Amino acid sequence: MPRDRNTDQRNVARPNVERVHPADLFDHWVSAEAEAAFALAAWNSAASSMKADAHAAYVAALDREAIAALRFQERCTLQGF
Repeated sequence: MPRDRNTDQRNVARPNVERVHPADLFDHWVSAEAEAAFALAAWNSAASSMKADAHAAYVAALDREAIAALRFQERCTLQGF
């Protein structure tokens, strides 16, 4: 059964984003986005026998990027940006 990525993101423990500087959250988001890009490239270039593992790594990287983006958005909303 396919998982609902939005539900997964809501179930992740939420840090207190009020205590984190927005620039730090932005940096974390950019880093996570870069990791997702690297994971996509690895999946694209993986040998057939490694495609499934590379895809799983890419999906996990996308999840981390989405969570980082959400945290940054939450902090910006609190800041009034």
